[in-house]
Amino acid sequence: MGRHLKLAKFYGVSVDYILCLTENRNPQNTELTKPHLSDGMVELLKSGRINNRLLYEIATHEDFVTLLTDTEIDVDGIAAAHFKNFNRHPHESYLLHPISFS
Repeated sequence: MGRHLKLAKFYGVSVDYILCLTENRNPQNTELTKPHLSDGMVELLKSGRINNRLLYEIATHEDFVTLLTDTEIDVDGIAAAHFKNFNRHPHESYLLHPISFS
């Protein structure tokens, strides 16, 4: 096991990664605040409710940043439209109705 530990330290990865027991190159105690993962996101990833491998494939795709930017523009546009509607008719409570993204 001493050789595996030396290799892991040299490459900056975990022994589990060297032994192909995990796909995570970083040691398990890597600080999660650096990538800004909230407790809720960590719990979601650990829960098995979503396909983490698929999420990884999407997030590492070359066009992922474009997808996020386009999504943000669309969501901001929908929110802006709802606020304009609310400002035109403040006596009606548009914010209490669910927002439809269709």
